[in-house]
Amino acid sequence: MRKILVCLVIFCISAILPAAVVQTDAFDSDAGTWLALYSGAYTISGGKMNLACTNPAGMNWILSNNSSAVLSDFMVSVETEMQSADSTSKVGLTFRTQDNTDSYHFYVYPAGYYMVMKFTSGAPADSQWIDFNGGKLIGNSFIMPGKNVLKVVAKGKVLSFLCNGQLLTTVIDSGITLPGKIGLVISGRTQATFDNLTVDDAPVTDNGLSSLQSDFSDATLTGWKNYANFGSFGVVNQKLRCAADPSSNFSTIISDGRYGPQDTLSVSAQKVAAPSAGGYIYGMLYHYSTRLSKNTLITQGYTFCIVNGSYFALLKMDSAVSQLFTPTYSTSILQGPANVLKVICGAGGKMDLYINGTLVKSVTDNSFTSGGVGLLANDSVVVDFDDFNLTQNMIIVEDGAKYRRAPAQFNITATPNPFSRQTRLMVGGVSGTPVKLALYDASGSRLMKWEGKAPLVVDWNAETLPPGIYFARAAAGSRLQTQKVVLIK
Repeated sequence: MRKILVCLVIFCISAILPAAVVQTDAFDSDAGTWLALYSGAYTISGGKMNLACTNPAGMNWILSNNSSAVLSDFMVSVETEMQSADSTSKVGLTFRTQDNTDSYHFYVYPAGYYMVMKFTSGAPADSQWIDFNGGKLIGNSFIMPGKNVLKVVAKGKVLSFLCNGQLLTTVIDSGITLPGKIGLVISGRTQATFDNLTVDDAPVTDNGLSSLQSDFSDATLTGWKNYANFGSFGVVNQKLRCAADPSSNFSTIISDGRYGPQDTLSVSAQKVAAPSAGGYIYGMLYHYSTRLSKNTLITQGYTFCIVNGSYFALLKMDSAVSQLFTPTYSTSILQGPANVLKVICGAGGKMDLYINGTLVKSVTDNSFTSGGVGLLANDSVVVDFDDFNLTQNMIIVEDGAKYRRAPAQFNITATPNPFSRQTRLMVGGVSGTPVKLALYDASGSRLMKWEGKAPLVVDWNAETLPPGIYFARAAAGSRLQTQKVVLIK
């Protein structure tokens, strides 16, 4: 593996590919289909839509006048890039915009936060903002400082917001249900560009990423974030090195998501240095989320960890940290080499804990059934993490239907993903099994195909293609696997 690999397991290609694209804009020229509001302005040059704003409390907002894209239910995606920004800056999409400018707004901030709001009552002088974030900026590790691919899926009162393929939030609101216009917007002191806008009038539920693999060779650590800034995290020799804070505080790096309830996680962890007095732990966090309690943000989830080098424990993190069992000595823990920690989460909150392939404990607790993941350490320990892997044991899709993943011996991967120029597609399976591999764009058009026997490896060069979301589909007999691949330039 190289860099970060994220994949979305989907079982029917017709269920994921849009049915009717009603507007695309690569911004190669100005066709006069965009309207600037409130004395704003835009330019189209270099194959991009360019917006600028100098007022820290102002905005520059433009609307599409494409009559085919005045919609209530739809999917819209666009690539954005902030070229200059400060603490006031944000960039985003607007939709269902009415003649009086009532509309929904979706923003991302360069520091890795997002906001979803509703704008009502028309002109700014008597306008009203309804903030679905409860007045707080919410972070997500998949929001990048510069380039992002934003996506909105609007289906009746259900509104879903995604960034770089990961679901940020879903809002239920029936305040504006009439068809309206799509818009692009920036706010605060910033300059930003937009590219490769796509609007589809057939919205398909998108639950974001359902699995995550990383070998930490990507120095930018795409998809991971140290929110609390305790300790330091960086790539050293293609491994993630954590130098923990010299205190009992957990130094934690998070990858946000909604994985679970039945998933499998594993990571390799090698202790590089540790305090002689002991008292340290290191391991992985899963089913992580936060909740607000009396204006205090509470972190919750489970941590499977090694304690003082020879013991293991399962911690439950909520308003306080508790142990689900007394830390237990294990001869399966290696002294010196890396240890592979693995958790298999099953039905009813059952969690099977493995160290280097040995089942060391089974625990049942269903307090936290889904959430993001993380890696952590404390008390000055230095740890190298490698080969993080998370897969779903079961995927639940809309309309109540449940589908199990294809057998483990049949899979498709893309490395790296997201990628900027070239990625390696690999279809694994029983050796010698005939497989077919096809690549589709977001409109459902097949771009290319390959055939061979597993393992089938293809290096896909996408230099001539626009940024956006693509789908690689592999078929072996009656079995299908589909992976979502994100091209960012």
